[in-house]
Amino acid sequence: MNVRNRFSDTLLLEANYSGERLIALIRVTIHSLIGLIPFILYFVFEDNRAEVIISLGIALSACIIAIFSYWLIRKQIHVNAVGWVLTALDISVVSLVLFLVAIYSNPLIATNSLVIWQIYGVLIFSTTLRLNPQITLFAGVLAIAQYFLLILFFDYRFDLSSLIQESAEYGAFSWYIQVARIIILILFTLVAYSFVSRARKLVIYSGTDSLTGLKNRAYFEHVFPAEVAKSCKSKRPLSFVFMDFDHFKNVNDKFGHAIGDLALQAVADVLLKRAERSSQVARWGGEEFVIFYPNHTKEEVLNIMVQIRKELSQGVEVRPNLILYLKLSAGIVECPTESDDPISIITLADDRMLQAKNNGRDQVVWQEKTL
Repeated sequence: MNVRNRFSDTLLLEANYSGERLIALIRVTIHSLIGLIPFILYFVFEDNRAEVIISLGIALSACIIAIFSYWLIRKQIHVNAVGWVLTALDISVVSLVLFLVAIYSNPLIATNSLVIWQIYGVLIFSTTLRLNPQITLFAGVLAIAQYFLLILFFDYRFDLSSLIQESAEYGAFSWYIQVARIIILILFTLVAYSFVSRARKLVIYSGTDSLTGLKNRAYFEHVFPAEVAKSCKSKRPLSFVFMDFDHFKNVNDKFGHAIGDLALQAVADVLLKRAERSSQVARWGGEEFVIFYPNHTKEEVLNIMVQIRKELSQGVEVRPNLILYLKLSAGIVECPTESDDPISIITLADDRMLQAKNNGRDQVVWQEKTL
């Protein structure tokens, strides 16, 4: 059983969101820096060439769009859809620059420039930060298609061979060079696609527990503070559970560690079955597990824990003809009514779990009450 794939979607969604934020910030920086070049040429050196004016106008528009997209992503508004749209927009902006330069200035600048077309490659590689191979492949195919169609149009629209002497700086038009550029873009795309596919596997392996397939402690500690902050901001409850299975060492001593591992996997299945879609379940270490339930009060989570304890006490089948009857001790803390600090929430829940053990085990502690 490939347990690591159990949470691959949510792990990659989190990585996708983080990558989208980084790309948005990079986009603002790049467009601002690129925009400085035509800005300085036009306003400082009074360069009124058509390509300078075109570059200035597009750079200004791109900066506005980049700032707006960064705001959208910070607000977490349809991040996945935004990624596809912005990728298409980024690629299309480069193609638009080439098109306008060819129409209003010199087509040889568009076909032979050593700078503008390479931005395609930068944009293709930047999509790898999203850890979405589909978007990376989409960016590469779109860049290749747009550039190829532009070259076909320029070759049809202009008599490029007669423009050899018109641009000594950019040289002559050559289909061999254009085909070579398209091949390079294909290679850019293949390498970027391979890179992001490999990175996705590393994200999954780094964020999951190899035995149970649940999130691991490192990933949980990464996402939990953000969930606490979201709960405090929205003033909606978030309940956190810290649990430990009673006398689990006896299972290992009596049946061996292989059966103990199967028991932990069976426990993980039970916890997942009782978890909400928005919940996060993680193996904290050993036989300790944690769960948080957004938009749930302690009383609501207490009822869930009753169901979990009941199912485990009735026995879980770890292999044919072997059923283990498990008991647990747990502590519950509600945010933000009891604490708005992630570390304090975890510490308090751990203290309540230890209180449950000291009170005789097989119970849940929340505030001054036990069950």
